[in-house]
This record gives sequence, structure tokens and C-alpha cells, in this order.
Amino acid sequence: MASSSNHPPKDDLTGGTSEEDRTGGTSEQDLAQVWKELQKGEKTAQVLEANLTSLEAKLDSLLASFEDSERRMVQEANGKKPDEGAAGEEHGPVDKKGGEGGNVNS
Repeated sequence: MASSSNHPPKDDLTGGTSEEDRTGGTSEQDLAQVWKELQKGEKTAQVLEANLTSLEAKLDSLLASFEDSERRMVQEANGKKPDEGAAGEEHGPVDKKGGEGGNVNS
């Protein structure tokens, strides 16, 4: 009984645990939980960023491939016309002049 009169438990003084004790422990636990979730979110964000960077590189590669393909197709299409025209002039200027007769009217 001497121990209860010299050092009474906090429950005896306040009639239960104090609000400070209840929220203090909970706040630390909540803070620890929030910190864990924040770290997990950071890791998730890093993984997503890495995946997006990889996806962006793949998309850039595909776009460059399509642009090169388109450029080649345009060059081939344009290249054939001047080649045909040059071949026509070299081999048969008379035929070409007949074609140019229509251009003179334009």
C-alpha cells in the first residue's frame, strides 16, 4: 500500500489514461505508418517513372522509325519522278517536248 500512496499510477490520478498518453502513442504510431506509406509511395513513383522513361524511349524509337520510313517513301516517290524525267530527257527529248507542250499552256 505504500507504493500506491507514494507513486500512484496515472490511471488513479485521472480516472483513466490521459488524452496525452492516448494520442501521443497513437500519433507516433500514425506517424510511423504514414512514413512507411510515404516511403512505399516514393518507391512506387520511382518504379513508375522508370517505366515511363522506358516507354518514352520506345515511343521515340518507334516515331523515329516511322519518320525514317516516311522520309524514305517520299524520297523514293520523288526520286522516281526526277529519275524518269532525267531518263526521258536523255533517251528521248522529242517525247519529253511533247509532254512539255502541255506545260507551256499552263
